[in-house]
Amino acid sequence: MARRKRSESKEYKNPKTRARKRRAREKKRRRRTFGPYILIFILLSAAVFFGVRSLSHNVDRTVDRIESAIKTDDIAYMEENMDRLDVIFEVLKKSYADDSEKQDEFVRNNFKNLDIKVLNKPDIDGGMEVTLKISNVNYVNCFDKVKNLEEENQHEAYMRELSKDGAEVKSTDAKIFLKKKLFGYEIYESRDFINGILGGALDLVK
Repeated sequence: MARRKRSESKEYKNPKTRARKRRAREKKRRRRTFGPYILIFILLSAAVFFGVRSLSHNVDRTVDRIESAIKTDDIAYMEENMDRLDVIFEVLKKSYADDSEKQDEFVRNNFKNLDIKVLNKPDIDGGMEVTLKISNVNYVNCFDKVKNLEEENQHEAYMRELSKDGAEVKSTDAKIFLKKKLFGYEIYESRDFINGILGGALDLVK
């Protein structure tokens, strides 16, 4: 009789112990189940990260973004990514007028005919040296055509001259230097680049 009791007590298992073991088995099963999904998530995140970096380090996209920033007077982009173009823009606008509305109209019309194309983009030490073909009107020559008009009519006539379809443009080959950062490039403009976007206006400065 005593033996049976000992056998019965041996087979008896505490419900709390069984519950703990069941939870441990379920936790292990969940870990095995979610492990592959976590790995897939990490791989997808890495692919997106490097994909975005690859897109942001695309030279042609960067040049398109520069052209867009110039045409839309995107000072925030210039300040963040370019060496000194934001300063040049501020000087250019203030040299034309004190009125902010006229400044905005001047920039919008002056660069309406701007066109920038990539000619060459070799890798060099520390980044890329990109050769561009830049075409635009010369704002000084355009002003010469309206300078004898009455002052109240001069601004509107000048804006039309700058932005008209088929306006005379000058093409210039110029280089910029692109230095890689985490996303995109730091962009360093040359004097020829500045002269190119101004349609050769710097050639008039002796």
